[in-house]
Parts: sequence; structure tokens; C-alpha cells
Amino acid sequence: MIVSCILLIFLGGYLLYNTSKKAVLHTDTLIEHRIQKNLTRSKAIGVTIFIVSILFSCIIFGKTAGILFWIMMVSLTMGLIIIFAPLRIVTYKHLFLLLVILLIFEFIF
Repeated sequence: MIVSCILLIFLGGYLLYNTSKKAVLHTDTLIEHRIQKNLTRSKAIGVTIFIVSILFSCIIFGKTAGILFWIMMVSLTMGLIIIFAPLRIVTYKHLFLLLVILLIFEFIF
């Protein structure tokens, strides 16, 4: 459950990052091209995903701990997105592999 909440925060942050006017954006993939082409839809979807993720974390951890967890994870994931997205070090394959490994660890432990 925690991994899915972190995934939602990452997806919402990545959508909002790609709609930014100040960021150095690349249109290498079809997904990024579509996000940057449809700015209003992407912003609406990103904010909606953020709202769902904060509700999800409040359900998992409770009100106060859920909000604190959400703030901490938004700070962490947005920092990582801002650092790694322009450098193109991390690809979608790396993120998918990390997600699968984390889901396996979450279900085992």
C-alpha cells in the first residue's frame, strides 16, 4: 500500500513537472509529448492524482501521520524528479524494475 501511494505521488509530480514552463523539458517519448501538448488536462490529472494520494495516505496512516507522510514523500519525489529528469539518468525501465522490486518486498514483509 505504501508503494502504491508513493507511485501516485510520483506520477502526479511527474505530470506537474512536465507541464512547467520553467523546467528543461524533453519530448523523447510519446508520453512526454502528449503531456506537454495537453497542458490543462495534464495539470488537472496531476492535481487529481495528488488529491487521491493524500486521501490514500490518510486512510493508511491516519490524518496527521498521513499528511506528514504525504508532505515528506512529495518533497522527496519532487526533489528527485527535478534532479534526475533533465539528466536522463533514470529511464522508464529502471522505474518499472524498482516498482516491481518494491512491491515484492512489500508483499513479502
